[in-house]
Order: sequence, then structure tokens, then C-alpha cells
Amino acid sequence: MAINLGERSYAVHFRADGLKELSERIDVAARARRVAIITDENVAPLHLMPLLSGLNARGLSVTSCQIRPGEAEKHLGTVSALYDGLLGWGMQRGTLIVALGGGVVGDIAGFVAGTLLRGIAWVGIPTTVLSQVDSSVGGKVGVNHASGKNLIGLFHQPTFVWVDTAYLRTLPTREARAGFAEVVKHAILGDEPLLPMLTRPAPDLLSAEPEVLLEILKRAVRVKADIVARDEHESGPRMALNLGHTLAHALEAETGYSAMNHGEAVALGLSFVIEWAASRELPRTTADAVLAALKGLGFDIDWRAWVNRLNLEHLLDRIDADKKNVQGEVHWIVPRGAGDMEIVKLTKAACRQMLAGMLPKRTGE
Repeated sequence: MAINLGERSYAVHFRADGLKELSERIDVAARARRVAIITDENVAPLHLMPLLSGLNARGLSVTSCQIRPGEAEKHLGTVSALYDGLLGWGMQRGTLIVALGGGVVGDIAGFVAGTLLRGIAWVGIPTTVLSQVDSSVGGKVGVNHASGKNLIGLFHQPTFVWVDTAYLRTLPTREARAGFAEVVKHAILGDEPLLPMLTRPAPDLLSAEPEVLLEILKRAVRVKADIVARDEHESGPRMALNLGHTLAHALEAETGYSAMNHGEAVALGLSFVIEWAASRELPRTTADAVLAALKGLGFDIDWRAWVNRLNLEHLLDRIDADKKNVQGEVHWIVPRGAGDMEIVKLTKAACRQMLAGMLPKRTGE
């Protein structure tokens, strides 16, 4: 599948057990015949050695760097440690960086590739459903800041992306389910018939016939690819990809990136915005289909319970600090129908009023 971005265009390859071909493609892309693999301590024991063996067999000079897993490691300290290791190894402009892992690894490795030596080539090998259908496509890379998620970064497109269902066999159920939240998001953005395919537990989807799982992944990526091709730098249509993420990012940050993973936060954010949208223009049938898919996958969609556990003013501060805040207004993506998104611009005070109107009254109020 092509991501059409002019001279920055690249392909997303979909395979089942395609390690030999992957090694060949990396060999072709590594101009200086030097490859630096960035992965994490969870992925490395499962998938690093087969890739290293394939690349070494082709005569490439290869090094690997392992980072600690998890969203909490997505900061400039991790990036600095990678700079030290790669430069100490002898990183050159022609070296190819390979991101082997989930979304955190892809974001960090892509950021390192985009900033080290003023930018070098990189390849994405996403190993989770979440990264295969979302973060590996579109070239948005970066790290978090204490003020919020993904506030430091750039657009740096990969040379190619490799989506292989073989990597999903070792994926824990919770991580697999997290990825399907983004598939639900992509369905409402541009492929509503995909929703009924998702109303079953994540393990059942992963154990489906390879062609069924590949079809779900392809359809989800196609939605994002079409949007990215129209708006590479998120100045217009690509903002729709933030559907559900405004509240999701605030919940992640306010809970210290430990109480929920990104997909679980997105499921809560989607549940909230779909309910809000249904009170405006979104047809109830579409809203019910989205919520049924999230429930069928096994997500907790009780966003009110999570918001009520937190300090509302602190949560509003997180929302107000979101990167989608423009001139004092947060830009919320609110569906009017499948494939039809509205940008609703609210000040912090208006966000407070909107959320308060959707929450039950607290004791003593």
C-alpha cells in the first residue's frame, strides 16, 4: 500500500511470516550497509535475534540498542542515551535506523532518526496492533514532556513500514486490544462497515485466519493513508485523526502514564466524544455501532468513572495544554456522521462547562 506524499512517498508492506523478505528490503535500503536497530527490553527477547541473524547473513554491519519499555520512557533522557550509544558506535549519515517495537519505540526511534546528524533514514517494523494500524504510518515522531503527551517532535517519514502478523502472535491480550481501539477510530473516520468486524474479543481477532486479520489491518491503514496523503503536516483533514485523543491524552498524563495504556485511553476518549456527538448531530445508530465495537473488544468505556476519580481542574489543565490548543481554544474532533468530522473549538471555561454538563453531580454540589 502506498503512502502518497510526493518525493517522501513510501510503502506499507503487509505480510504473514515475511522475515526473509524483510531482511532483503532492509539490505536494499541501507545505503552504507550499516543498520542500527532500536527496540525495547520486552520485544528484544522475542524478535531481535531472528532479525539480527537475517541482516548479518547479508553482510550488514548491525548494532542494536534496547530501551526500557513503556510510555513513561518516552522522554528526552531516553533520546539522549540513544544519541550517546549510536554516536559511540560510529553512526554515519548513510546508516539506516530500524524501529522494532510498538508505538513508543517507533516514536522514539523515528525522532532519533529525524534529529541525529540532521536527519537519517529509518524503517518501521511495528510489533503491536496499535503501532501497525496507527503510529507507524504518517511520519509523526517525538516524545512526551512533563506538560503533556507528544509535545516534542517532528514529521519524519520512514523509508518503508513492515506490517507482519507474525509479530502479533506474542502480543499480550491487553496490548492487542489496545490496538483495536485505533481500528475503531479509523472505521468511524472512513470505513463504517469495518465496525461489525470488530465486535468480538481481541484474542478471537488475533486467532482468525491470517487473511481476515490482514484485511482488518489493511482497511484501518488505508483510512489513515488517505488522510495523511491529503494533509501530511496536520493543518487540515489530518486533524481528524485526533478523534478521541484530546480526553485520552489528558487521562494518560493525569494518571502518570501508568493506570491505562494508550489504547485503553483512546477507548475512553472515543466513548466520551461519541456520546457528545450523539447529543449533537451523530446518528444514534452510528454511535451505537461504535460503542458496540468497543464493548465487544472488551474495553472499559465508562469515561465518567475515570474523570470522577481525578481532579477535574487538573484534567482541564491537561486538556488546555494539548497540542491542539490554538489561540486559547482546544480543537475537539466531533463526528457528525461516518467520515464527516466537525472541529469544535472550546476555551478552557467552555470545556469545563461542557464536561460538567455530561457528568453526574458530585456529592455536596
